[in-house]
Amino acid sequence: MSIDTSLLDLDRAPTIEELRAFFKKHDWSAATITDPSSRSADKVADMVDIKEVIDSEVEKVVREKGVGVPAKYYKNKIRVNGERGNAFEHQGNPLLELRDGMEDIISDAVYEIAVNHQDILNTIFSQFDFNDPDFETKADNFLHNAVGTLLDVVEYEKLSKLIHEMSAFEDFNPNIKPNFRAEDHNRRWYHTDTAHPTLPDPEFAEQIHDNNLNPEEIALSNIALEDYWKTLDPNDRIIIKMLMAGFTQKEAAIEVGIANNGGVSKRLSKIRKDITKKTGIKI
Repeated sequence: MSIDTSLLDLDRAPTIEELRAFFKKHDWSAATITDPSSRSADKVADMVDIKEVIDSEVEKVVREKGVGVPAKYYKNKIRVNGERGNAFEHQGNPLLELRDGMEDIISDAVYEIAVNHQDILNTIFSQFDFNDPDFETKADNFLHNAVGTLLDVVEYEKLSKLIHEMSAFEDFNPNIKPNFRAEDHNRRWYHTDTAHPTLPDPEFAEQIHDNNLNPEEIALSNIALEDYWKTLDPNDRIIIKMLMAGFTQKEAAIEVGIANNGGVSKRLSKIRKDITKKTGIKI
């Protein structure tokens, strides 16, 4: 199938709707600029550097959108049966796979332009004033806006919410303790009646069996915790939400104006004791 070049013929920047329609028309989910097996060691190293720059900006933008979470919570490896026998292969959350795919395409294109298309590179550079004292700030803003536009085009926020609602235990890294995202998944999928199809987590299923969890007791505990949540100080709610989203105690301290992460630890310790005292639930 030929690629639609109508966007290239525009005398203006395409709108997000036009870009979105283009990506929906052409399946680019597995696109590559060059064959990965043909990339030299130098190219791979340079692409890694480019990806790190993009990845850092992606993390900033998704956190601004309220859907960011450290990748370590989602990265996982599972044992698979392949032609060469059993092996551990990368099992990533779909959002990480989407991010990695975009970064590979962009870094590959940037490398090819920089190394093999000097004429295109010169044309791009001719549009920038490198003597401008605010050049670095403007370049950072340009990258930030470009990444934000890209995530808008692929409807990242909508995908994030959908994937969170339809999560599977394989999405999460079992080696990160505590993994709040995985715990939230297990609570939603195993503590309530649900018609959603999902593969059971053997470890969690065994844990439920061993602990003889009673659905009625769980429901009552959830109600008690919900009532307690309403009594919390707004800053305490922010801290708990940030920690459950994967932010560090230091980041939470900065957000609510506490001097250091030690202050956050003290507040959490106080909350745990208060919850047990008022609800009988040990956290």
